[in-house]
Amino acid sequence: MMYDKKALVYSDLDGTLLADNHYFSKFTKEVIKEMYDKGIMLVIATARQTKDVFEQARRLGIDQYGGIIAGNNGSQIYDLKNHKWILNQYVPRDIIESVFKKHFNKFETKIHFYSNGETYVFNEGKNSLYWAQIQGSDYIVAHDVEEIKEPITHFTFVLNRNTTDEQSKKFIQEFKTEFGDRVDMNIYTNRVIEICPLKVNKGYVVKKVNEYLNVDPKITKTYGFGDSYNDFSMFTAVDVAVAMENAVPELKQIAHDTTQFNNQENGVAHYIQDNILKED
Repeated sequence: MMYDKKALVYSDLDGTLLADNHYFSKFTKEVIKEMYDKGIMLVIATARQTKDVFEQARRLGIDQYGGIIAGNNGSQIYDLKNHKWILNQYVPRDIIESVFKKHFNKFETKIHFYSNGETYVFNEGKNSLYWAQIQGSDYIVAHDVEEIKEPITHFTFVLNRNTTDEQSKKFIQEFKTEFGDRVDMNIYTNRVIEICPLKVNKGYVVKKVNEYLNVDPKITKTYGFGDSYNDFSMFTAVDVAVAMENAVPELKQIAHDTTQFNNQENGVAHYIQDNILKED
């Protein structure tokens, strides 16, 4: 297999390719179809659970066109055309057990454990329940680690609101000391910390998919679209990093370009139409 088109597009979903109502616009669907008509592939790279990403691919049409999806920030990468896993990794079970037992009922942090189709929490929370409902994920309040039946693709710590920067740094360092050689860590804020399988992030998605497709950098230019902190690694891995108009300032600072419109205004689709699909 060799991908020899002039462009290969990587894109986040929420705040990027999806509108705030969590649906793709008609215009976005039309532009993606035009991409595929010209042989240009879309790779979805999102923090959403893989079970839901399959559904989003169906809604967008790339299950039929032959795209590639990466869920859970890259823990799972799947080739929709050849019905094949490119990557399928999980956080080691002993780490899940250790983290659960250490923090359960200590009220230092909320923890959300994610599998392909389940969300496990200590206590019900509005935000975690909302996203479980959006993704069609089973929402399970676990009181014992044995209730976590499925392999965990990634999990997040949400430290208490009164956590200081110093306390956050200490928490992060302690976790790194204990498990840093076995998992990867994405730090969103001083309170929100995500733990993924070793090497897993959106930048790794770009690396693995480029290798899988045998992309020739002399022929193909890779583009990445995103809006938030978990898109940093993707932006450092693609040729052209494009921040959404609505992206966090830190992401815009490292981007090569910014969309003229936000995710509510089909920013990705307009950029693709104006800068990738236009005739040379």
